[in-house]
Amino acid sequence: MVVDGQVFIRSVRGSEGRWHREISANPEGALHVDDRRIPVRAVHATDDSTVEAISQAIRSKYGERLPGPTAGRVREEVLSTTLKLLPA
Repeated sequence: MVVDGQVFIRSVRGSEGRWHREISANPEGALHVDDRRIPVRAVHATDDSTVEAISQAIRSKYGERLPGPTAGRVREEVLSTTLKLLPA
């Protein structure tokens, strides 16, 4: 999700999700957009207001259109997997 010009990701599988485990162990990664590779560094978003803003952005974007997947992304047990991607 992009909120206030910043990029955030969250694992729908919580801390057991493969990519979340991998980027938590090694926070250097990359986004692949079209033919571009954009190096990033992931940091945990621990501020409650930021985590809630990401949840609200998910609800706004997917809400009624995808109610099941939306609910999965805003469950209490996955909120701690919210990561902010910074340029590396």
